Amino acid sequence: MLWRNNYVSLQILTIMVLFSSCKKEKEVRDIQGWVSASTSAVNEVFASDVDETKTLLLTVTKGGIQDFATTVTFKAAPEALDSLNSATNANYVLLPESCYSIEKSGISLPEGQKTGAGTLSYNPRKIAQLQPARYVLPVSFTSSAMTVNPDKSRIIYAFSVDKLGHVIFQDDFEQTSAIPDPSKWSLCDRGTSDWNRYLSKSYDQVYVEKGMLVLKAEIKDGQYQTSGLESRDKFAFQYGKVEVRAKFTKTAKGGWPAIWMMPQTGKYPGGWPYGGEIDIMEQLSHEKIVYHTVHSNYTNILGNKTPAVTATAGIAAGDFNVYGLKWNAEEIVFTVNGRETFRYKNLHLPDEAEKKQWPFDVPFYVIFDYAVGGPNTWPGPIIDTELPAKMEIDWIRVSR
Repeated sequence: MLWRNNYVSLQILTIMVLFSSCKKEKEVRDIQGWVSASTSAVNEVFASDVDETKTLLLTVTKGGIQDFATTVTFKAAPEALDSLNSATNANYVLLPESCYSIEKSGISLPEGQKTGAGTLSYNPRKIAQLQPARYVLPVSFTSSAMTVNPDKSRIIYAFSVDKLGHVIFQDDFEQTSAIPDPSKWSLCDRGTSDWNRYLSKSYDQVYVEKGMLVLKAEIKDGQYQTSGLESRDKFAFQYGKVEVRAKFTKTAKGGWPAIWMMPQTGKYPGGWPYGGEIDIMEQLSHEKIVYHTVHSNYTNILGNKTPAVTATAGIAAGDFNVYGLKWNAEEIVFTVNGRETFRYKNLHLPDEAEKKQWPFDVPFYVIFDYAVGGPNTWPGPIIDTELPAKMEIDWIRVSR
């Protein structure tokens, strides 16, 4: 009995010591502070076939009651791959060392400075040439004077390599002539719609310069002059993947650049919207988002909004973004920089012939344009002094 009492006392003492130790450890942690990754989520990055070095920031933040000067050192953490796949139920593959380097692996965070960032450089072309997969690079970090928060101890970047068969159409705009390749492109005609009423049908507003297709909206001779280029009657396709690398070089209030698709011959008669329209990207004024939208009799005439017919996505403002579309008989998937941003499904309605929800099973052609709005239009009033506005397109690729 005495032995049992002593044993119980020893258990209680042990629990008290452990509790005290845990409490003390928590206090020490709070006093010393923490260094944490600014985000614990997997950061998705699109790797396009572009031969230029890209950089990503490895951002960390100091927290806790006290703030000490510390040095943070970054390094690749391949050992984290198995636990990452298990935790996310994914099948990531480790990014090869030949595709990246940690340029700024050590940073100093003096007292009073809460955040800092190392630099990760990667080569998009090398990654894009890998086999299709989702490659991942976990980066861990250590601190010279503060504890690393174990829950946010890694910065993880995932690189998606997604290839669809062979390229059936492309244009890199690497040419000596300022006129876009006439075997692929024609100028859009002026019309009465909001987007085409100011079209100049002139190569003054649509031209190739230094390997870029330039589309402008401007005032010339006192008139709005906007741009439009299309592949109608020269290239159209049914199902596949489209990617366009583009940049809004200069925006303007009332500006309205777009990358979109229309049917070469509509499945349903009657013109727009019965034949359908697929807006890969539309941007308004100075907004830092783009819009994806589908149009049809089902959405525009009958007013059905289920499934959702439009969505927005954030972009890297002032820089190039890759706007994409994956299209098959079941769905249309929109992407920005390789990340899915919107999905529209074929409902296979029993009364499809009447409601016309899915006119998207015929060949569509591609349109680039830079329009302006005005009163009672979606983009709204135009500020003339902010014109000209300009969009540059680096390349377009369609694969199947």
